[in-house]
Amino acid sequence: MTINSFRSRGEMDLQLANRIAQMLDHGQRRRGLASMALSGGTAPAGLYRRLSTISRAWSTTFITLVDERWVAADHPDSNERLVRASLLRDEAATATMIGFATADSTPAEAITTVVRRLDKLPLPLDVVVLGMGEDGHTASWFPGAENLCRAVDPDGDTALVAVVPPAAPYSRMTLTLPAVLDSRLLVLQIVGETAMHLLERAVSPGPVAELPVRAVLRQEAVPVEVYWAP
Repeated sequence: MTINSFRSRGEMDLQLANRIAQMLDHGQRRRGLASMALSGGTAPAGLYRRLSTISRAWSTTFITLVDERWVAADHPDSNERLVRASLLRDEAATATMIGFATADSTPAEAITTVVRRLDKLPLPLDVVVLGMGEDGHTASWFPGAENLCRAVDPDGDTALVAVVPPAAPYSRMTLTLPAVLDSRLLVLQIVGETAMHLLERAVSPGPVAELPVRAVLRQEAVPVEVYWAP
């Protein structure tokens, strides 16, 4: 794990956008296609807007989600809506988005459909952008969630699981740890002093179930780059 610290969020967004574009361009040169999985939340919106201004081969770039709240794709709380509004614009308007939302009433019912959609993704993913909640969750791997063990099982045989968080709103669909690790770079973007203190806790001994972000920080298969700004 490497930690990149910045004086401002704007500086972080600029440097991280350039890093992501570099990784996507490398994937493009290697196989003719590029791919990444993105998280929702408030922290990455500025990053995505910055990334959308970079001129590159977006028309052959596939974008999917790390996780999704089980709402319509145009719902204000939808991660897909955030990504489309902040990234799939300007230079990046021609990128291909693979969302999770379906007409199914629960994410568990939609797993098979969304797995088929993800078959279009060129793997491994070039970049996965993760965040971290105040409870130590990343993706939709929430402490106390019924399906947490399955979501973070490194030997699991599925790319997606349905999760019902014990406190956060909405049922969720999330990539599993094996799916996240099917990538060339993991980015953990965090902001604020509280998040840095939590990261320090997460790298110390303790169970993954307590702070699920530990599942990413403790693996050695894929490099993790932390980007932090106050």
